[in-house]
Amino acid sequence: AVVSTQSTGEAAKSGVAVIAIETVGDLLEVQIICEVLAEKADTLREGKLSTWIALTCRDETFLDTGDTVAEAVALMAQSEFVTGIGINCTEPEYILPLIGTIRKVLAEKCVEEKVIVIYPNSGETYYGEIDDEDVVDSWKKPKELQGWHFEEAAVEWVKAGAGVVGGCCRITDVDITNFKKRLLDLV
Repeated sequence: AVVSTQSTGEAAKSGVAVIAIETVGDLLEVQIICEVLAEKADTLREGKLSTWIALTCRDETFLDTGDTVAEAVALMAQSEFVTGIGINCTEPEYILPLIGTIRKVLAEKCVEEKVIVIYPNSGETYYGEIDDEDVVDSWKKPKELQGWHFEEAAVEWVKAGAGVVGGCCRITDVDITNFKKRLLDLV
């Protein structure tokens, strides 16, 4: 997930403003990304590039590998080159507590200016089956998410402190459009 110095420089020259490093589910990976960003400090500064790292979480406390979200956020908080800290491809019911964890760690590290970036999946589970040599795709929403609407949850995420909100797996353009309308109604 780490780009080379050459491609980082080319990105800056081409007008790219943000480098998103996403679906990071391991504390060691966060550490290495932060180290590489520090090594590319001149390129990032010259290009005025912002970077965010988005974590994938198995619940409201742990990354996919079992490391804690708080530990990962603390590492990112210490890096001047990580301008946004996020969560992606994570089930939506964990997002509010995760925003709370991010805010708490950023406050403890006195770097509350870092942007919180949120783009979870829909919470649905994929089931692929082979039926007469054809793959039958199906997605199932768990009972606890029946009646859940992305746009309503996304407004709550913004109220909780998210500065950037989007969607990952199974969040559609319609979901994003509905969220935008809800958000504009609030201002």
